[in-house]
Amino acid sequence: MLVTLGTYRDRFEVPFLKASRRFFLAEGQSLMEARDLREYLLHVEVRLKQAADMVTHYLDVDTYRPLVEAVEAGLISPHALTMVHKKHLLRLDCPLK
Repeated sequence: MLVTLGTYRDRFEVPFLKASRRFFLAEGQSLMEARDLREYLLHVEVRLKQAADMVTHYLDVDTYRPLVEAVEAGLISPHALTMVHKKHLLRLDCPLK
């Protein structure tokens, strides 16, 4: 309905994406510290699926890419080096076969 009225982008999408970026950034900061790498990556996978589901059921299709970018910007990009470091530590913990 908001798309039909021409207000979807300005009145909903822009504030929604801004709030989503803040949310995912805060969530990423807290979860990266609290979870091991496998759990964290599974959580990221769930969030990406939830973003796709939200677009399928509630949002305009053009919101998909910016929403995925918000998830990636909050949960992946700021933590890339930490994830690589944690992966390296996992390898060190594994005994050689």
